[in-house]
Amino acid sequence: MSNTDSVTYTCPECGYVNVWTRDEVIQRGDIIDYRVTPSTLTSTEDRYSLKCRNPALLCPARMIVAIKRER
Repeated sequence: MSNTDSVTYTCPECGYVNVWTRDEVIQRGDIIDYRVTPSTLTSTEDRYSLKCRNPALLCPARMIVAIKRER
């Protein structure tokens, strides 16, 4: 995923289509740091928890997305 790529998903609670750029995910998402087995998560990915961006509702839903690490 390059800096211009984006993550798109539909909120399971309110149905709002969320669009996040890679930079927004890194800056505003909460990184998930927990112990996992090597088969669960590749060493080239980071997982982030993102809030729903629905401007009309204060939707409490969160989604977990994985993005490739660029280091």
